Amino acid sequence: MEAAGLMSLAINSQTRDEASRLRNEELWDRARTEPNVIIAGPEQLKSKEFERAISDKEAKLYNRIVGTSRTSAIV
Repeated sequence: MEAAGLMSLAINSQTRDEASRLRNEELWDRARTEPNVIIAGPEQLKSKEFERAISDKEAKLYNRIVGTSRTSAIV
């Protein structure tokens, strides 16, 4: 993705735990402004941090959400 000029961020239970433990960082805070692409584990969709991130009117993260499953895409 970097070769295409896209910054990506993977957010799942493991990456959130490591970021919190090693850098005292909440990845959903970073997701509000930095990456072009966020790859989130399904368990993240019910987290309070995800809810706060998509509710942040200034970050406009909600307007950039695209989800996929085996049978459909949500745009």
